[in-house]
Amino acid sequence: MPNVNNDLMAGEQYLSRMEYSKAHKHFSKAIKQNPKEGRAYFGKAEASIGVPKADAEEVASLYKKAIDLDSKNPQFIEAYAVFCMDMGHFNEAETLYSKVAELDEDNAPYYYTDFAIRYYTRAPQLMESLMDEQGREIIARKSLSYLLKALSIDGKYAKKLLD
Repeated sequence: MPNVNNDLMAGEQYLSRMEYSKAHKHFSKAIKQNPKEGRAYFGKAEASIGVPKADAEEVASLYKKAIDLDSKNPQFIEAYAVFCMDMGHFNEAETLYSKVAELDEDNAPYYYTDFAIRYYTRAPQLMESLMDEQGREIIARKSLSYLLKALSIDGKYAKKLLD
């Protein structure tokens, strides 16, 4: 009788060795064995990123399914937030980073900082043709607001410190 845990462990091992196709197969088997196993969808999403035939919509749906099945798992939410950021879905990424920061309060400063830095570097790259001084300022303001949030510093106090 097939064992979902064996396929999950095998998939995770292959994933750690960056053998994405093999990992993808094991996570797919795990999903067939137990369609309510969030780790299987998450693993398949992570493996899919390294499989050339996988498209962004499929990867996003796998992350969403993993989160639907285990909505309290910060790893799932953070990984999907990073994926959204890489895809240029900045509003969705911002929502996910905020959600994971609320869920995992001890690590909230890390999530806010990660969003700020990724947004500050990624948004201008993806919106290069639309970038003007005002656009760069909007991106910088949002990034700075998240860095201040990570430090638990409000804007007035930050201004006072910088003056």
